[in-house]
Amino acid sequence: MGNNTIELMQNRRTTDDDAKGVVEALNETDADGFGLRVNAKYFVQIFDFKRAQSLQRSQQILIDQPMQMFYVFDKMDLKNISAATSQKKQHRSLT
Repeated sequence: MGNNTIELMQNRRTTDDDAKGVVEALNETDADGFGLRVNAKYFVQIFDFKRAQSLQRSQQILIDQPMQMFYVFDKMDLKNISAATSQKKQHRSLT
């Protein structure tokens, strides 16, 4: 590999040892005999240490731990919920 190049290797598949460190053939297949499919995203960041620090760590956190959103579609407020809960408790104690 020369200067100014980027090499990406993902899920190698060989029928013979390729002498790249695993010392065995890499031929993983699914139940139907097809090679395994791997969905991946690659992120490349190019920066200059002389001008600024790397943003890699902050970007990694955004990628690995994205914001999670939760929605509530029931408009029942907390008063109604607590009232319903206490009614259930009273009903259980009466039976």
